[in-house]
This record gives sequence, C-alpha cells and structure tokens, in this order.
Amino acid sequence: MFRTAAHALPPWLGHALNAQRGPVPWNAVVRGALAGGPLLSAALVAGRASLGVVAAIAAMLAGINDRPGSRRTSVRRIGVPALAGALGLLVGTYAGRHLGAVALTLVLTGLGLVAGCVSAVGPVASGAGTQLLVTAAVGAGMPLPDPGWRSVLAFLAGAGWLLLLRLVLPTPTSVTGDLRLDFRFDGERAAVADVYEAVAALLDAVGTEHAVARRAALTAALDHAQDALAGPRLRRRAATAAERRLHAQYAAALPLGEAATALAWAERAVPPRAGEGPRRLAAAVRGNTHAGPLPAPSRTEPALRALDDALLHAAQAFDRGRGPDLHVRRRSPRSVAQAVLGPGGREYGLRAGLCFGAGAAVAQALHHGHWYGSHQHWYWLPATAVFLVKPDLGPLVSRVLCRAAGTVLGALLFAGFAAVLPRPEGLVVLVAVCGALVPVAARHFAAQTTVVTVLVLALVIGRRRTAGLRRPASGRRCWPARSCWWPGTCRCRGSGAPASGRASTPPTRPRTPTSRTY
Repeated sequence: MFRTAAHALPPWLGHALNAQRGPVPWNAVVRGALAGGPLLSAALVAGRASLGVVAAIAAMLAGINDRPGSRRTSVRRIGVPALAGALGLLVGTYAGRHLGAVALTLVLTGLGLVAGCVSAVGPVASGAGTQLLVTAAVGAGMPLPDPGWRSVLAFLAGAGWLLLLRLVLPTPTSVTGDLRLDFRFDGERAAVADVYEAVAALLDAVGTEHAVARRAALTAALDHAQDALAGPRLRRRAATAAERRLHAQYAAALPLGEAATALAWAERAVPPRAGEGPRRLAAAVRGNTHAGPLPAPSRTEPALRALDDALLHAAQAFDRGRGPDLHVRRRSPRSVAQAVLGPGGREYGLRAGLCFGAGAAVAQALHHGHWYGSHQHWYWLPATAVFLVKPDLGPLVSRVLCRAAGTVLGALLFAGFAAVLPRPEGLVVLVAVCGALVPVAARHFAAQTTVVTVLVLALVIGRRRTAGLRRPASGRRCWPARSCWWPGTCRCRGSGAPASGRASTPPTRPRTPTSRTY
C-alpha cells in the first residue's frame, strides 16, 4: 500500500521516499569494515594520522563504487574513479596552496566543466567525474601537513587497498562450490544465476499486480549479466571452457526471458511449477553443475510451449557448455569524444562547472570574510554541490531533501558517538563500522549521506578533543606535530608560553610549516 501511494506522489517526493530493495551485500560489508578502520589504525601507529585520513577517505569513496559484479569489472569501476580522485586531489592541493581565491575558484570551475562533460560517457565516467570534483575541493580546502604528492600516494593506497580486498577475498560461492573456477568467476556466475531467478520470479507473478515490477527486475538482471560477461576478463570471444559455459548459460536465458515476458503480457495463468525449472538452472549456475532433471512440460497453450522449448534448449546448453559469442557494443575513441563534446556532454559540463564554481566562490567569500568564524572547512559547500548537481542521482529536489536530512541526522549521530566513545580507539571503530555500512546505505541517498557524514566527521573533526592526549598534565607547548593527530584540528599556536608556566619544559625549536594556513 505504501509503495502504491508513493507512485501516486510527485516524482521528486516519490524518489525521496523510495529505497532500493534486495539482499544485503555481505561481501561488500566485510570489505568496507576492513578498509578505512585498519588503514587509520596503521597510520596512527606509524604517526602519520593525516595520511591515514586521506587513505580512509579514499577507501570510503572506493566503497561507494564497490558494487556487485565480476572482479575484473570492479577494477574499472573502482580503479578509474580512484585515479580521477587522485588527480583531483593533486590539482586541488597545489591550487589551494599557491593560488588566490579568484584564481582558485576559476580552476575549480574549469575542473567542474571537464568532469561534467566526461560524466556523459557512462556510469564509470560519471563516478570518476564525481570523485575528481570532491577530491579537488577537499585538497584545496583541507589543511594537510604533508606534501601534495604524498597525499596523492596515500589516496591511491587507500583506494588500492579496498580494490585489493575485492580481488583477493573469497565469496560464499567460492567457498561452497568449485574453488578454482568460482573464485575466478564468482561475480559472473552470480549475475547469470540472477537472470534465471528473475525469470522464475516473473513466472510466479504472472497475472498479479507484481508482474510489472518483476519484468523490470528481469531487464535489470539481463543488463547486469551482460555487463559482467562483457568485462575485461570475459571478452566477446570466450577462450576457456569456464568462459564458454558462462556464455552458453547466459545465451540460454534470453529465450526463457522472452517466453516469460510474453506470458506476463498475456496475463494467462501458468502452472505453479513453471518457475521451478529456472530456479534449478539458477542453482546449477551457482554450483557450477549440470542442470539435472527438470519439471515435466505443460503444452496446453502456445506461450507455455515456447517456455518449455526454451527450458529444454537451456538444459541442452548447460550440458554442452558452449554457446554463441557475446556481442556487445564497444565504444570507440570517436564515440567517446562525441559523448563528451556533444550536446549532452556540453550541457552536463556547464551545469556541473557553474554549480561547482558557484559553490566554491560562495565558500571562499564566506571563508575570507570570516562570516562563520575561523573554521577551515569551507570545502564542504562545493563538495555538497557536486552531489546535488549530478543528474544521474535522481531529481534535484529529492537530492536536496535527502542530503539535508542525512547531513543533519549524521551530525547528530556523530555528536552522540563522540560524547561516549573513547579516543582514539572508539572513533577508529566508528570509522570501520561506517565503512561497513556504506554498501548497505547506498540504497537510499539520505541513508548514504548519513553514514558518510558520520564517517567524514569522525575523520576530519572527531579528533579535535583528543589533541591533549599526548600532552602531560603539566601542560607542555602545543605543537601541531606532537599534539594534533587530525588535520585541521589544532587551534594552538606554535609559539607561546607553556600553560603551566613551568621552566622545566625544554624549549623546542619551531618547525617550518609544510603547508599554508587557511
């Protein structure tokens, strides 16, 4: 009833109230828990907290792009945006340190124009454009004590660590089935098996109000399986027996999907056992086994005969293990250039560039005018504009509402956690927990904003009150390298009398700052 009412609402409000459904991606949850938290712990132990913050932010952004699919596909989905993020961090860091407010705003506007045009190429390019702008804003505004190249290496290390976890850690299917083959092609097998499960779900919903939603789910499963099989590992021409078998299983699912769709359009009742055959085929795909016995055919109507014929041909394809090569559309450099420089790319680029540049200009004006105090986190405004201006993240009004609600809720949650958690152990655990929740929270923009807000606040601001942990009770001088573990959290000057006035405190030679003060 709630979903029916949501469809009757305006699109922007329905999008804000609607969340994606599906099983919990436990594999991604485990990877998220093992990414940011351990990196931050290692950096704290090594005395490189600022680099740990950058690495944890990179792991968080990589976790947002950690989606279901094959391992080789994840290299493109995670690696390309990570490289773009490293480039944005490099440009933003050096531009923020060496350029004035006006020149910095122009540089960020140009980056927004380029990122917007590139985002029109496809989903991976869109993720790369988003990370390029976010990291450029962070690099320009976050006062990091390390050189720019060192921060870039830390960013690549953080993203590379999560990508390494994605490539190395086994999945439940690889543990229960044929370890060698399923470990290599677990993502592809799961994608093809989901197609057969979607066919079975559509057959179960024939003649009901859920048929339209199940048909859309089948289309999405087919698209996802084609993307998985067309990744860098499984090309159009399969080379090994395992690849040929997966191609054959996917090709055999296409007639099944067409027959199930025809039955759904006809709204004819089907036998209850109609979905049992596709489910057995799905289990065979996941277990890397033969199809086995299938239900007896029901040849009472032409549509049912077509379904039975498709099921029989699928069983034969499972036994033969060979099918036609997968034909996919490959983008040529010319088509990529047309997408970037075409009308859609130009419009996308102008929108992203103007909004990102306007956000940076307003933030610079507020920062240099000290309208909100001497805070150094002006980069939040242009970074927020990036997520609000992206057309591929839903209607604008819905994104604004979800972003505002998620930010407020995340700030309140962090305030509560910061008041009760021990430092630094508690906040490191909080970073690990938030990293584990990122794949689950990605189903709704407000939930994702809440989790990301808590994680970023724990990284950037959460260590401010722990600056005195390394100082004795007598109150030594407050040197940034000794008392501040988090970038942008030290408020004490490098020169000044000790708080306690004790003469026993040895004088310390002031250090030359490695980055300018914002």
